[in-house]
Amino acid sequence: MSCKPKIKQKADTICTGDLKTRITIQRRRKVTSNDGSTDASLNISDLVKVWAMQVSSNGEEAFDSTNIIKVITDKFYIRYRNDIDITKILQKEEKGNVIKFKIIDIENLNGKNEFLCIRATRRGDGTIKNNFV
Repeated sequence: MSCKPKIKQKADTICTGDLKTRITIQRRRKVTSNDGSTDASLNISDLVKVWAMQVSSNGEEAFDSTNIIKVITDKFYIRYRNDIDITKILQKEEKGNVIKFKIIDIENLNGKNEFLCIRATRRGDGTIKNNFV
C-alpha cells in the first residue's frame, strides 16, 4: 500500500497506519428553554469517533472570522469528512483525562477529499464548561 503525499511542500507523507490516536468530534448547540427565560444551556453530543494523527504545533497563529489571533496548539490529520467545521469541538482521552480542543481551521489536503488537517487549540479538561464554549 502506498502513502498519499501530504501537501504543504513537505516530503512527509500520511498513511492510514499513521492514524493511531482515537478522537471524538462533537456537536455543540445552545439550547434555550421554552418558559420565556433568557437562560441558555450548552448541549454537547458526539458526532463521530475517528482515528487521527496528532502533531503538536506550538506557536502557530491563525486568524478567525473576526480577525482575532488564535494560537494553534495541535494539528489532527484524519480521513476526509464533509460534516466537520469550526462549529464542532474535538475531544481525546489522554492518560485517563478527557482533553477538549476548539477547532480553529480545517484544510482539505490536496483538495482530493482524502485527508483533513484540523488545526485546534487545547481548551483543558472536560470538567470545565467554559473551556469549550
